[in-house]
Amino acid sequence: MSLADSRIIGASLLLLLCVPVARADGISTDDRDDPPSQEQPERHSYALLESGYRFVSSDGVTALANPYGVNRSGATAYFAAGFLEADLKLRADGQFLHPDDYQSELFFDYGGIIRAELEGRSLYHNLLRHPLFSDFQSVANAPLGLPAVDYRAVSLPDSHELGITSRQDRADTRIRLGNLPAHLSLGYWRFSQSGYDQLVVADYERTHAVNTFYDVTRRIDQVTQEGRFGLDANLGPVSLAYNFKIREFGSSAPNSYAPFAAAVPSASRVISHTVTLYSNLSGGLTAAAAYTLTRRENTSQRTDLIYSGQPADTIQHIAGDLSYTPFKELTLAFKYRHRQLDRQTPESVTSLYSGTSLVRPGTSSVEDTLSLLSSWRPDSVLTLQGEYRARLISRENVFVPMTAASAVPAVTSDANQLQSGILTALWRPWRTTRLNASYSYTTNSRPTTLHDFNDRHNGNLLIDWSHNARFGAMLHYRATAEQNSATSSTTTTPLTALATPRNSLSQSAGVALWFSPLPRLVVTTSYGCMAIDARQALLFSPQTAASLATSNYSSLAHVYGLDGSYAINDRVDLSVSLQQVRSRADFQVPAQSFTLASAYSATTAGIGSFGHLDTIESSVASRLDWRLYQQFGWMLEYRFSAYRSDEAQYNGDIHSATVSLTARW
Repeated sequence: MSLADSRIIGASLLLLLCVPVARADGISTDDRDDPPSQEQPERHSYALLESGYRFVSSDGVTALANPYGVNRSGATAYFAAGFLEADLKLRADGQFLHPDDYQSELFFDYGGIIRAELEGRSLYHNLLRHPLFSDFQSVANAPLGLPAVDYRAVSLPDSHELGITSRQDRADTRIRLGNLPAHLSLGYWRFSQSGYDQLVVADYERTHAVNTFYDVTRRIDQVTQEGRFGLDANLGPVSLAYNFKIREFGSSAPNSYAPFAAAVPSASRVISHTVTLYSNLSGGLTAAAAYTLTRRENTSQRTDLIYSGQPADTIQHIAGDLSYTPFKELTLAFKYRHRQLDRQTPESVTSLYSGTSLVRPGTSSVEDTLSLLSSWRPDSVLTLQGEYRARLISRENVFVPMTAASAVPAVTSDANQLQSGILTALWRPWRTTRLNASYSYTTNSRPTTLHDFNDRHNGNLLIDWSHNARFGAMLHYRATAEQNSATSSTTTTPLTALATPRNSLSQSAGVALWFSPLPRLVVTTSYGCMAIDARQALLFSPQTAASLATSNYSSLAHVYGLDGSYAINDRVDLSVSLQQVRSRADFQVPAQSFTLASAYSATTAGIGSFGHLDTIESSVASRLDWRLYQQFGWMLEYRFSAYRSDEAQYNGDIHSATVSLTARW
């Protein structure tokens, strides 16, 4: 929904509120002389319009100081209007900061017979331009008898500002089919992205005398559209629903060319059918089943590639749920999910640059998930839940890279099984205290990548407490520990399998305290901490086992916050918010030397110097609302954001001040 659409909706609603409402019997509510009876439904209406101007000033690079926002001055607007009675509900609201930063929504309901929702929003994402290196020459390949290599950086001139605008439009309608227990649903969804980003391409090859890196500004202009149709009906003991969905993705951006390569936009289409059957049984027994058939196709029309057949995927989903409550304190449930992916790939691809190449068969998979759940409520303040979940995954045509023992790449089949146990406790010992705790354990029989796990432990704890609406506290803690001792990497000369274990621990904790020392004053302080520590064995070169080294990645972030709101009197409100985020990240690799091709000396020393980053993000926001009269008022808002890091070239500050006038009806 565009800005013009939002303004039209707002004007129409304000006009609607001023027009007398016509009754079904043809008599206007303003034409009746009799006083309304007590049985006449009560009507409510409201309208609010706010218009202002936002002043923005910046210093340095603002893409990280304010990554999601348009850093330019301009007019602002906000509107809200609504009408409510027994048979008609109408609500609309919208906020405008910039043609690339707005949101609006419209809701309409007439007696439950027809219900419609419209929504439009836009968000702007600032992007950084990473500068390329300066030209240099390397003689590192001299031990191999190769000449010196020149590395050149070429920045193609372009004045476009880097940034992506994401827009989303949605329209949903639900219609009751007369007096029948059936409904018709229609929906439309559109997501588009436009703007410019940075693309760095290179013709790098170890034996080239000159390697050139190009900095290209790429145009982004892509759209995803989705249409939905649904029909559901109540057939007595059971209900039946059918849903159809079609989604298309396309790009109209021009091709991005470099001297040696071309980036061509792609296109695809997804069509799915879903049939759902669920029961309306009493006695604590419910059941549901669903089947979905999805067809996903690559519809790209490329001139640089010719397929022997069009790539496509066929996906089938089967779901079944069964729930039984023998008595009010106990609920038992069973869930089953089946997913089957059949992938169709062309046998060959012909390229304008490399001729005709054979394509290996696509990887197909089957996944079955079973869950057993139970919930026990011994009393009104305690709930205990338990779940057992098993996932069985099998894959066909899995690619096996060539090794010294097999010079030809091959395909194989594999399978793995994940089993999880989850325990949850919900306890409310007092009316003002709530506790939520959970623990889960998951095992994976066959990790497929270096980042998968054998065993995973996950724990969560949340405590919420308040006292007499004057002060309270909230505490949360979460931890996830993962271990992988089954994966390995293979060297080629000689053929040797080397274990590459991985261990990681992720933790987050936070506490928030709020108190109200005065009847109109509320102060909130908060602190949060997030930490990650991972140790991973890496094989830096498949030529020698001497390149195996254990790396360590760690990050730590602290979040501090202070918020306050004070109602000075019935007409003046003041609020202030302060926040600072301090983060640190390190990637460390021990210095380890090894030899390649029996001549070239290599080392891991110095890698850690590129894996360290300290950042500080600070923000201040304050707002003053002053209602001069019952219908009129004004608002003043100020915001400040700053970003500081080890990379001084990305530091920047941004200030914004907004003043608005508000009218209410």
